[in-house]
Amino acid sequence: MMSKIEEVHKEIRIATNSSLLAFGLLSCERLYPNYNFFSQEYNFGNSSILMKGIRFINDVLILKTIIDKKDLSILIAEIDSVTPLPENFDTILSSSALDACTALMESLSFLLDGNIQRIIDVSTFCTDTVNMYIQSRDNLSYDDISFWTKINTDPLMIREINTQKEILKTIKGEKKNHT
Repeated sequence: MMSKIEEVHKEIRIATNSSLLAFGLLSCERLYPNYNFFSQEYNFGNSSILMKGIRFINDVLILKTIIDKKDLSILIAEIDSVTPLPENFDTILSSSALDACTALMESLSFLLDGNIQRIIDVSTFCTDTVNMYIQSRDNLSYDDISFWTKINTDPLMIREINTQKEILKTIKGEKKNHT
């Protein structure tokens, strides 16, 4: 039996490049506030660089801006330079900020190479952020035999996976099933 997140990843594998880019963009926009909050609270990084990356994807997707691979590579390096390493901070917020950065770098890198795995990774970064929050909120331990059941049945994780499914349905032009 396929897990709910595997179902999302299966849908990603069959989506068009423009749908994949839209999924990446929407995911990055959803993760951006985590980075922005972390950046302000810990006086680290530069949120405007991430916003520049988000606008870049938006311009390519909506305005059909031509991609300059050199400029794109420079932008990815700029984002990497403001990406926190969680081991340097005593807060899970750094991991959420890391997820925002890596999702954006993977979405931008998708523009360079069209590798679908990059967008699957973006999906995973989104669920990882929720997973980490649930672990912290509920003080869960990996040693708990029901660890994954607690994570996967938590309303926040269910909402995240459903959000990803709905984004994919919407960008692919499917109608929502109202049963």
